[in-house]
Amino acid sequence: MPTDTAGTGAQGIDVARRTAYGLILLDQRLPDIDGVDLLPQLLRLQPGSSVVLMTAYEAITSAVEAMRRGAEDYLVKSTS
Repeated sequence: MPTDTAGTGAQGIDVARRTAYGLILLDQRLPDIDGVDLLPQLLRLQPGSSVVLMTAYEAITSAVEAMRRGAEDYLVKSTS
């Protein structure tokens, strides 16, 4: 499986259009879009992929919304 990185949501969409992935690690806070909002677009481009949303800012409402939109899991990153 390929491994790629993208620093923005727009870059992530571009990469997802070119290559199939089994797992996508998605940060919630991107410079150009909220990862929760980007999630459905990625799943449309990558219907067989599992998406794990990550954040340093734990919020129950964001976790629930991410799971509702199709995230496989929601992880809180350590800030230390």
